[in-house]
Amino acid sequence: MATKNQSGFVRCYERAKRKDPFLEVKSMRVVLTVTAAGTVGSVTLSSHRNTALGSCIEASVGRWRFRPSRGGITTEIGLKFER
Repeated sequence: MATKNQSGFVRCYERAKRKDPFLEVKSMRVVLTVTAAGTVGSVTLSSHRNTALGSCIEASVGRWRFRPSRGGITTEIGLKFER
């Protein structure tokens, strides 16, 4: 799912970089909880939580939809930001 939505992360990074040209982000961990219905229940970032970048990534991941399952899942993805 992260690979499929990679363009959203790039857009978030580019938008945040325009607002703050000195923004330095190498990587970030995203922990997300998916409910049994397939919706994202929560998103937690390892850094940049209260920034434009963090808000954008949280909103982007929060819109993801998965197939319904018998139980929810919590998983972690790693993001790398390179120019």
